[in-house]
Amino acid sequence: MRFLAIGLMATVLAASLLPAGAFAADKAPPAPGQGDAKSHAQAMMEAPPLIQQTGIDCTPTDANVMSGKGTENGKTVNTKIYELVCQQGLGWMIFAPEGATPNAFDCLALSTRKPAAGAKDNGAVYCRLPPNVDPVKSLQPIVSRAASNCTLAQARWMGTSADDKLDQYEIQCTDGSANVLQVPRAGGTQKLSAVNCMDLKPGDCSYLPKDKYLAQLSAMAQPAGKPCEVNDGRYIGKTPNNHSYFEVGCTDGKSGFVLEVDDAGKFVRSIDCGRSGPMGLGCELTSAGAAQTSENATYSEAAKAIGFDCDVTSYHQFGVDSKSGREVVELACKNHPESYIALLPVDKGQSGRYMNCVRAAGVSLKCVLTPIEATYAKLSSDISKSGKSCQVSNARDVGTTAAGDDYVEVACTGGPGLVLTYPQPNDVLKASQTCTAAKATGLTCTLSK
Repeated sequence: MRFLAIGLMATVLAASLLPAGAFAADKAPPAPGQGDAKSHAQAMMEAPPLIQQTGIDCTPTDANVMSGKGTENGKTVNTKIYELVCQQGLGWMIFAPEGATPNAFDCLALSTRKPAAGAKDNGAVYCRLPPNVDPVKSLQPIVSRAASNCTLAQARWMGTSADDKLDQYEIQCTDGSANVLQVPRAGGTQKLSAVNCMDLKPGDCSYLPKDKYLAQLSAMAQPAGKPCEVNDGRYIGKTPNNHSYFEVGCTDGKSGFVLEVDDAGKFVRSIDCGRSGPMGLGCELTSAGAAQTSENATYSEAAKAIGFDCDVTSYHQFGVDSKSGREVVELACKNHPESYIALLPVDKGQSGRYMNCVRAAGVSLKCVLTPIEATYAKLSSDISKSGKSCQVSNARDVGTTAAGDDYVEVACTGGPGLVLTYPQPNDVLKASQTCTAAKATGLTCTLSK
């Protein structure tokens, strides 16, 4: 499974474009609620082409303009500043230097320039029209379009990307969740979206610092009942049904696992690191060697659950079966000299099966943990228990019947070959017959003369 990761942009306003220090109005800006009717009318007339040039999402319901001097490429230039009240909610200011390209900054980005309560107002440029006084509140309509269940508690501007034509904000909802809001400007290819801060690197969001990120991850993972003191975490990706995967790192370096939660962040299941790789997930926060050692017991239990008594000493993963979605793994067992291939359920409703290495070759799988001769010895033992005698020197998978039984042909040292029948779910010999008898049922031996 392949996932697309979303990262935070590092783009910020260049200091030379900020309207402080390098810019001062010719005269003190009007007090909130005041303004020249003429300047409002002029601004409403001149704003539309500037809005189009800057690509901001604003249908102005009111506007004001004032003149001043700013710097452009180190030179002082006459500049017009337009404050816009927008139908979409968040207000904007457009800086239009004479003979240069205009720039637009929203009222939330400029709100850091507003003097603290009781402090002297030195005429810094920020949004002053009454509808723009609370830019966090003005951002709510946009947030509601991207994340309908979020009521804003606080927000901050993070930056803009001229190349991507995208503005980015960090927002925190009243329920404590934090998101990165990505708002495209005109011509941008990205859609309006809210990216959950849990889906980013721990600590990337200031409203969800790493300690709170890990606390939330630990709470989501608590139903797994794992002996893990969470000390790290990593977002892996999302499935088409909106389930999310996280890697959980533990202080002991070996108990880590993969956590699956639903779209509401509720626990779905945990997947041990050793079993997560074939599912397209994989662990990076847990030692691979430690994970494999700890997984032996997990695979022993998984084998037992499908009726296979295997005290696992090592395993080799093949991935996920494309047809059934089950995990395919070779298991070497302390209580068996030969290894086996097992198809282990990963979801509810799936059944498991296991087979010897000869039968596995029939489905294009090759055992690597034990030599094929170990399996030949097991086949010889199976035949002996059925009342016949054969020292197996060669074997091949013949195929599967409509009833679901597997046929295996064996060559016997110093004697005629046989055809063995195994039920598909397990590796317990069901029947054996001579090649002559098998021929009568449509089977042909090729390993024996």
